[in-house]
Amino acid sequence: MNLSPQNRETLIRALDDFDSDREHFVRRDDGSLWTFVLSEATDETREKLEAILGAESESWARVPSRSSRDAFEEIEDFVELLEDAESRKTLFATLEGRGAFRAFREFMLEHPAERATWEEFRAARAERRLASFFESLEGSATPAPIVET
Repeated sequence: MNLSPQNRETLIRALDDFDSDREHFVRRDDGSLWTFVLSEATDETREKLEAILGAESESWARVPSRSSRDAFEEIEDFVELLEDAESRKTLFATLEGRGAFRAFREFMLEHPAERATWEEFRAARAERRLASFFESLEGSATPAPIVET
């Protein structure tokens, strides 16, 4: 599968999605992505989904969903790696109870250094998910090359 830079970024975002209302499928030949939004499905999109599901193994691959638990664990992994003990303590406290994702985002907005570290951490994790996805499709740990368009 050859991916344009745009398709690569779109696929990375799909692999990072944990919204249960969406299903993502990628074309095996060109890496283009189709997203099916369950709550907004029309007869036409349902027909398209049925066609994709019928050809899934040949032409399309379902992009695996993440759970909100996976996303939460990724945040916990990040917090454990922080060097600043006060930031670590504050962030672990924000992760307890309701609204943990929002509290984490708010902390990041107020702390640009930690936000930059988080963005690097998350980008590295996204690349690992992409490599794992390609491995599941092709039996190779090497992601498909980027094709400039």
